[in-house]
Order: sequence, then structure tokens, then C-alpha cells
Amino acid sequence: MRWTAFLIAIFFCVDLQAQRYTLKNYFKEKISSKSFYVSNSLLFASGAAYGVHETLNYHYSDFNKTFPNNNPQFWNPEISWKNKWKNGNKKEGEQFLGSSTIFVFTTDGKHLFSALHKNLLTSGTTVAASSMFDKPYKKSKVRLKRPLWTYLMDGAINSISYSVGFHLTYTIIF
Repeated sequence: MRWTAFLIAIFFCVDLQAQRYTLKNYFKEKISSKSFYVSNSLLFASGAAYGVHETLNYHYSDFNKTFPNNNPQFWNPEISWKNKWKNGNKKEGEQFLGSSTIFVFTTDGKHLFSALHKNLLTSGTTVAASSMFDKPYKKSKVRLKRPLWTYLMDGAINSISYSVGFHLTYTIIF
């Protein structure tokens, strides 16, 4: 672990010197970048959705304390899984076409927040990645717009946004 941290520190210093790109310039660029705010907001929301999903899955009693008037038929995973099936019986088939596959997110809270998590994560990552390249469809080589260390910083900030969203819902709210 020490060697990894050491190598990252050296890479960071060498790359910083070689590119003449400073941390001040990095944050100045980020503050004025719409994609920075959009991607981190989407990743924060994805983390929050995952926190609700995990709370429903493993700590429904805590969810129920926070929202005592919730509908257990939709929110309690111990019984809401039956919403996918006719009369709650898997042997009778799906409640409606796609209720156990493509439209499962409409049947209960656990699947709803799982779908939100995945879609928001994909969207946030796509927005973040879209700002990485300089003219990606140009016939010549694809070039990075900035030094590599700035993309590592982006990844760290994106990860923090996701984690804050998750811990806000999973640890603080519930």
C-alpha cells in the first residue's frame, strides 16, 4: 500500500510539472464546468438511491420508523416481491407482461431504487466521461484534454459524491 501511494505521489508530481497544469487551474476549470455539477449530482443521487435500496433490503424496520405510514405491500421486500406475480403466486405467472423482468421496477420499492441507482450511475458516469476527450470523432488520434492526474481527481470527486449520497440515506436518514 505504501508503494502504491508513493508511486501515485511521484506520478502526480512529475505529471504536474510536465504539464504545467496546477491544482488551482484544475478547480477553476471544474467550478465553471456544467458537466462537473451534472455528473456529480447524478452520482450523488445514485448513491442516495442505493442507500434506500440497501435500507429496504436489510433494514426495513429502520425505513418503517422513518416513514411509519408507508405501504408495506410496496415497500417491505419480505412481502412486496409478490407484486410481480398474479395473486402473489409465481406459479400463476406474471402480474402483467414484463412485471418480473423489464418492468419489475414498477412492482416494489426495492426494485424501483435499484433501477434508479443503476440508471443514475450510468448517466453520471457517461456525463463525466464525455468531458474527457478532445474531439473524439476526429480522424486523428484521440487525445486527452488534460493531464492524467486531473482525471484521477475527477474519479475521486465522483466517488466521494456517490459515497456521500449513499451514507446520507443509509447511515444518517435511516
